[in-house]
Amino acid sequence: MKAIFGILVVTLLVSCGGKKINGQKNVREIIVERELPFPVETVWNTIFMDFGDAHKFSPNTVSSGYLGDVNSAVVGAERFMKDVDGGIIHERIVEMDIAQKKMRFKIFETEGVPIDTSATFGTSSLTPLGPNKTLFKIKFQYRTSPKILAVFANGGIKKNLENMTIGIEHYLTTNQAVTEENFDEIAKLYD
Repeated sequence: MKAIFGILVVTLLVSCGGKKINGQKNVREIIVERELPFPVETVWNTIFMDFGDAHKFSPNTVSSGYLGDVNSAVVGAERFMKDVDGGIIHERIVEMDIAQKKMRFKIFETEGVPIDTSATFGTSSLTPLGPNKTLFKIKFQYRTSPKILAVFANGGIKKNLENMTIGIEHYLTTNQAVTEENFDEIAKLYD
């Protein structure tokens, strides 16, 4: 029995390692994509340029807003997002390419969220697939603190990002805010 437990513990510890990304060790990466039936400019102007309003389309976010004096989506802008479990993350836009419709953000502070902020970044991008179709892609690179939590976090983070993309489509379609309470019914409309 001890041998089996030992093998399980070693396997668990090895599996939480992640990979090396941008010189950072033990980083995990999640990529989520969704085709949206809207022009690139519509998605960019409504979702990306309203950086502080993530609570309108993310069912896991109960409130969000800008931090500091900057209240528009520009490099250096910061926002907070409070999740349904009471955790808070603070993000900063670190790169924006308006022509390529790409934004890179960094999580720089958390409260109640076991993320190692030194290695956590996200990149969101839009690719036109036609006049009224856009590929929304988010690449999220993170490391948990402590590392072992990565074994459990990956699935939950990916699900939250997938739910957010459904929320984005619904918000763009109806202008109705997406919440934890109405998300299950909304999700049925976008399978």
